[in-house]
Amino acid sequence: MGFLRFVIWTGLCVAFGVWLGTAKVGGKSPLQQLSAAWSAPKVEEVKRDAKELVTDVKKKVTAPEAAGPKEQHTAQDKAAIDDIIARRPAKN
Repeated sequence: MGFLRFVIWTGLCVAFGVWLGTAKVGGKSPLQQLSAAWSAPKVEEVKRDAKELVTDVKKKVTAPEAAGPKEQHTAQDKAAIDDIIARRPAKN
């Protein structure tokens, strides 16, 4: 009885292995699909993709007016700065 069970299980395992290597599911064999899924992407590719994603999200979230300076200068402040610049000695 044990020998018969061994022969049946061995035959089933061999048939399953042949099916994994030769059958086409979605244009590839199941073994090819498993090997493609098993190979992980490179760490540098994942880091680059993550940085690009973060940059894109920041661009979409940040409003254009928020990117500029937030200070508001009065005409009096601008005149004072122009006066300071005008009094500065010229470099030769």
